[in-house]
Amino acid sequence: ISRLPHPVARAGAWATARVLSSHAVGSDQSPLVSSGWLASVLASPTDAQSVRVIDCSVVEAYRRAHITGAVRLPIHYYLKEGNAPTSTEILSAKSVEGLCRMLGITHKTCVVTYDDNNALLASRLWFVLQHYGHPNVHVLDGGWHRWLTEGRPVTFHQVRIPPQDSSSDYSWIRAEGDVAQLDAVLAAATGDSGVQLVDARTTAEWGGVAPEGSRGNKYMGRVPQAVHFEWLNTVSTDDFRSFASPDQLRGMIQKAGIDVSRPIITYCQLVREP
Repeated sequence: ISRLPHPVARAGAWATARVLSSHAVGSDQSPLVSSGWLASVLASPTDAQSVRVIDCSVVEAYRRAHITGAVRLPIHYYLKEGNAPTSTEILSAKSVEGLCRMLGITHKTCVVTYDDNNALLASRLWFVLQHYGHPNVHVLDGGWHRWLTEGRPVTFHQVRIPPQDSSSDYSWIRAEGDVAQLDAVLAAATGDSGVQLVDARTTAEWGGVAPEGSRGNKYMGRVPQAVHFEWLNTVSTDDFRSFASPDQLRGMIQKAGIDVSRPIITYCQLVREP
């Protein structure tokens, strides 16, 4: 199977993964793959050996049914170091190496992620693997909803992958500089750094509307200077759950007042505090 190219431009925070449809499916820079492409690859015994399909849905959903040949994400889908979901840190390089070994992933593996939640969880794994330098990871456009709607092969049989042995090379796992630190966020919040903050949460969270906007946190509201761009608006609401087209995205971005020529830090809400 030929290696699929991966995107070069990245934003800087966890919500980055949710807004990943800036290129059309099948283009040279697309982080997405289509259900038709994946089905044709899995139908070929030779090509299927080069692809690892990872179901990022909760374990109960995976046990009920999943794409034939897909393995289950074996750790918490927040993919954070320490006690997920209350931890705030992205998985460490050591943890990512351990995860890749469990899933039988090397730098030569074409990784395709999906879920049943509008790519919310699948795009997190996409982001983490991209962050640590994997050259060939993609999100299935439409995920489980499209696959099931199109009547493609599913099963309830669990797939077990032999882990990679200790001799496998994981020197490619190196963190990229695409995660913003607190000082950069604080500088952007003053409006003096030239960096834009984009809040990818829901309208209720953005507006601090109780109780929907609290998500169990003590404080509500948003970071000063942030522009609102709700992640759910990038995915269709029909049975196919496709990502918006490039033209649709450009319209949304322009309407939100986001200047794509400037550096951007995106954020969402993933930590709950008492």
